Amino acid sequence: MLVDTRVRDPKTKRKQRKWLAFVLVNLDWTPHQVYRKYRRRFGIEVSYRLLRQVKVLTNSRNPALRFFLLALGLRMQNVWVLARWLFTRRPGKGRHKLIPTLLRFATFRKLLVRAVERYYPPPLAISVFVSPQSVIH
Repeated sequence: MLVDTRVRDPKTKRKQRKWLAFVLVNLDWTPHQVYRKYRRRFGIEVSYRLLRQVKVLTNSRNPALRFFLLALGLRMQNVWVLARWLFTRRPGKGRHKLIPTLLRFATFRKLLVRAVERYYPPPLAISVFVSPQSVIH
């Protein structure tokens, strides 16, 4: 099944025709129903891709800790979306348009790291209880 869509070309900013192909098994949806449902699913996939960028690696088997870290990553994502919506909108009448290059997710992560390091500075030295001569071969 093919669906004719219009998408904006990032270089020319003009809308272009783009054909999307879908394979349906045991579904009696129209092409536009498939397109609408897939567009909703695309938002979910993007949020998981962003979540992987702030994923905390842990060996803990504690499900409460793992759930907390997942929720923290999702909260960071929501704060980023809100900050981007509030601070990167173009002024003017009509629909609000964002300037996505002003606050990318990677930049937002770096800002958060700097803010945390301001209140909790990273250690500049690590105490070692073994003499260096016994470690060097």
